[in-house]
Amino acid sequence: MKPVINKRRCSAEKDVCTAIKVCSEGAIQYVEDEDEPLGGRIVIDYASCDECGLCATECCGQAIDMKSLEQHQCFHLAMLGLHGATTQFHSR
Repeated sequence: MKPVINKRRCSAEKDVCTAIKVCSEGAIQYVEDEDEPLGGRIVIDYASCDECGLCATECCGQAIDMKSLEQHQCFHLAMLGLHGATTQFHSR
């Protein structure tokens, strides 16, 4: 299971994000991004993530969910508005 951030619930604030503080692998980071409404975003480095789930448990905005690879891909397709692609993905 991989941690997936729901941007709608994420405060995206470096000093507020408790998930950054509890990640022993340093896989969760704040990245400045002027295209984001709050000036930055929280990102997960899946190469460093050990999938322990502590970030999901400790996230102050309940913005991190643990999802399987298939759920993760469907989630991103849905966020992009590719609902037909999501249905097609499930039918394989």
